[in-house]
Amino acid sequence: MTIKRHLESLLLGLNDAIAICNKAKELSFSNDAWDSLPLSIKEVAQKKLISLESGRFTCEATCAEISIYAIDDLFVAVVHREEQQLAIKDSILNLLLVSMAKHEDVFEAAATALGRFLKWHWVAVTRYVDDDKVEILALWNKDKLQKDYDYDLANSPCEVVNNLELTNKYTDSPMHRFTNLSHAFSDDRFVVELGAEVYAGYVYRDNKKNILGHIFLMHSHEQVDWHLAEEALHMVSTIIGSALSKSKFEKEVQKHKALALTDSLTQIGNRFAFDCDLGTELQRLEDNNNESFMLAMIDLDGMKQINDLQGHDAGDRLLSTFAEQLKKVGREKDKAYRLGGDEFAIIFVSAKLAQEKLFRQHLQTTINEVRRCGFASMGASVGFSDSSEACNDGNKLLKLADERMYIDKRSKKTSQL
Repeated sequence: MTIKRHLESLLLGLNDAIAICNKAKELSFSNDAWDSLPLSIKEVAQKKLISLESGRFTCEATCAEISIYAIDDLFVAVVHREEQQLAIKDSILNLLLVSMAKHEDVFEAAATALGRFLKWHWVAVTRYVDDDKVEILALWNKDKLQKDYDYDLANSPCEVVNNLELTNKYTDSPMHRFTNLSHAFSDDRFVVELGAEVYAGYVYRDNKKNILGHIFLMHSHEQVDWHLAEEALHMVSTIIGSALSKSKFEKEVQKHKALALTDSLTQIGNRFAFDCDLGTELQRLEDNNNESFMLAMIDLDGMKQINDLQGHDAGDRLLSTFAEQLKKVGREKDKAYRLGGDEFAIIFVSAKLAQEKLFRQHLQTTINEVRRCGFASMGASVGFSDSSEACNDGNKLLKLADERMYIDKRSKKTSQL
């Protein structure tokens, strides 16, 4: 058996792409894996093979390793793809997940990961604003991120992708692929100025399959690994779509949670929010005995008179005006609540009863401001209690503040007699 036949029988069943040529640079053998290589990789590998120079080469544009072996008068080319592609996809995934874990910009992380490891010259992550406009959220320009770049959708590959997706005219592959850009999109200033020749675009969607935007890659020549590009784009677009869906869901949850804790009329905390925050403060006391907080229970005076004489709309305006001013009584960390009707409360975090006089002065300032807003006859009665008085008992704390508020109210009525 000749050395050529022996080599062929040994190499025929291997998974790697393999070809053999002689010193006359004639290709004498290739296996199925070689024949099915993307043209961009095959052309590079064949060029290396017929150079008749042994060694190991990396084709950066296609992310493939090419090994050339000299055996007697023959040269054997072996293209390693699977291991290299797996390492590249793993690197992209790792960079993206680490960035997300650090709460960094997911779009910039995606553009950086694809640009750094796929070796395409340009990578962009976009968001569809409407049918005619695309916003570039992150742009990788050869070796670094470029900030604040505007992109005109008209006459661009992105416009074609957008139109295809919006009209459901999908290509066979989820990835949209264009070549010879300088001629096919000669009116696209962005493409022409960059000198881009090939384009790969892939849309990303939310969990309900709504299109949110797309990611595109561009290169200055056609020697690229389309298969790896598609696999990487599919992986990254899936992650981005899921991340945005999760973020959108979390924002919706936070929005509804905020609504559930907010009094619809006054836009301050409601009774439910008060109960939650009071429980939180009591729990904090259990964890730290040196801590304390104050509670103020407030009841408006003259509310019935305003409703009777000026109408309930005026009464609602009084409640809203008082609530707006009440937020200024405490410090930034203190919270005000409307418990219902004309009853309000404030939780003063990390405060003691010794500060009651100061807070009363602030409350009087609030009352004066509300009176200047057209409610001259209004007033407010208040009672304070300190968590140290109630032995961390929430019900006792409320009862003390309530009792003192009614004492304050009765004292005003007595003084008016």
